[in-house]
Amino acid sequence: MCLVVTQNDHTTCDFAKSELEHYLLRMGNPDITITLKVQNPADEGMEAVASAALDDQYCIRITPDDKTIVGNNPRALLLAVYRYLFLVGCRFLRPGKRFEIIPTYGEVQKFYAQEKHTAALRHRGMCIEGTDSIENIADMLDWLPKAGYNSFFFQFKTPHLFLKRWYESNTKGDAQWREGASEHLLKYFNRLMEERGLLRHRMGHGWTAEVIGAKNTSDWESETLDIAEDVKSMIAEVNGKRELMHGVAVDTNLCLSNPAALDRFAQTVWNYIAENPDTEYLHIWLADGQHNFCECPACKPLRPADQYIVLLNRIDEILTEKKSDVHLCLLIYQDLFWPPISKKLNNPERFTLMFAPIHRTFNSSYREVTAAPTIPSFELNKTKAPTDISSNLAFLSKWKEVVSCDSFAYDYHLGRAHHSEPSHFKIAKIIYNDLHTYDRMKLNGIISCQELRVAFPNALPNYLMGQASLDLEKGFDEIAMDYYISCYGNYGKELYDKMDRLSALFDLDYVNYFCPIPRENPSIVENMSKALDALNDIQDLILKEKTNTNTNTTQAYMWRELEFFVAYARLFSKIILLNASGSKQNAMRIFNEELIPLIQAHEQTDQSSLDVSRVIHTINRSLQFN
Repeated sequence: MCLVVTQNDHTTCDFAKSELEHYLLRMGNPDITITLKVQNPADEGMEAVASAALDDQYCIRITPDDKTIVGNNPRALLLAVYRYLFLVGCRFLRPGKRFEIIPTYGEVQKFYAQEKHTAALRHRGMCIEGTDSIENIADMLDWLPKAGYNSFFFQFKTPHLFLKRWYESNTKGDAQWREGASEHLLKYFNRLMEERGLLRHRMGHGWTAEVIGAKNTSDWESETLDIAEDVKSMIAEVNGKRELMHGVAVDTNLCLSNPAALDRFAQTVWNYIAENPDTEYLHIWLADGQHNFCECPACKPLRPADQYIVLLNRIDEILTEKKSDVHLCLLIYQDLFWPPISKKLNNPERFTLMFAPIHRTFNSSYREVTAAPTIPSFELNKTKAPTDISSNLAFLSKWKEVVSCDSFAYDYHLGRAHHSEPSHFKIAKIIYNDLHTYDRMKLNGIISCQELRVAFPNALPNYLMGQASLDLEKGFDEIAMDYYISCYGNYGKELYDKMDRLSALFDLDYVNYFCPIPRENPSIVENMSKALDALNDIQDLILKEKTNTNTNTTQAYMWRELEFFVAYARLFSKIILLNASGSKQNAMRIFNEELIPLIQAHEQTDQSSLDVSRVIHTINRSLQFN
């Protein structure tokens, strides 16, 4: 009979104990006693890390003579438990309990495993985007440490926007999703994160809206705001006017030369920390969008990035005075790609730099190129965001020259670009190659700004991101092949090869509306014709699998999903082929009359795999290009 004991009194240690007991019982209830503990890695003969609280490290030693699992912090202990379960045959293929493969053994020897490991990257997380149900968020939080991740980011003050998108469009009648419900649910999600020891990233968007007292601080909806004169003077002057940018408070910047605006911003940040003392990383972002910085005579002499540094130093002063140790994330994004030239952080140890290349191409990874030698000159509210990889690297390099602190990439592989290639195999390769360039870029990980429902036809990109960022020594084929065999059994390798060849035919920028390639494109037409043939080969493999009697329940489900994938990918390929050949009207017809009904019907059977509203939005926007 299995017995798990823990030597540490901690919520996450207790959770690690209960998880290990749960899965060992399912695996056959072996006659084994395992001890879980948090201790210094030097005691295990491992080299100490820079921060035991942030840099995850573990030792698994389940042998006839010693049955101990050690983590250098409670979260690392939980990660070690899941890694041990992986080593003895368990697989957690995608969010949701139904996608777990748990073997059963009769021999205790099957439960022996050993491994020592230090996480390759400190930051291994995800940021909420898309259209999400309560279950989507809860299942993702449960899955993250199983896949090797250590953090999650709720942007905005609450996840209201993302929940509202789902519940207001999928509830009969005139149901309105209320802010209070989102606030209540955030407490529930926080408990899930605390249980798993996940590092909590918060806020980002919404600060400027909070400062000016707007109603809409957790979404991009427009509003009419009755602005008092003292508040109006705090709003950025753009084109001679101090008003909401396009009527959207979240897109509206402040007049950062105004001391009252700086003080109110800093006090708003402190008020948030006081109300949310469990926050580890607080994102201090300015307004979303481009070309919305103040043009008043007092602001013009300083670049926006210099004004940003002044604001961050003011916030740091207050937090230091209050003895708060919260990490603050500063953002390289849009107009802030141009680095400061006269101001510096007074206390860089408090800050974490976040590189957010929202306009980048995804047809190349950072691994393939080197930085350009120069960056374009800065012109207030007239900049053009970089799209090519070299230019993005050049901007990051310039920032690194003036700001020396911890840093990570905040990237959008699964926020938009993945919709250009149905198998998601190609974007997984881009993710893998990007992760292996972060050392050269002096970035210590990634927070993926992405839809949570990216598991169609499977969750390879998310799975691979977690596994590779935990261990950069693993090859792409090693991770991905194991994943495909776990998902699809006997024909997993054959399917892997077919999906690899299929994915190579798609262009990752064609539906990426931030970085589109020419609409009429003969090479795209040729490749989409080939894609239709490649999909026939996958359909033949599906028919072959139906004669297989060794498929487990989870794998059988994944094969059924693959059937739907072939139907979807055929329509998608036809739409792209028609659009690229100049037949935009026919492309729109198939999109509206065939593809949309198909994915909407599928959402009724598996809501968790594909974010249908975001698929529709992204493809529709792409088809509108000239």
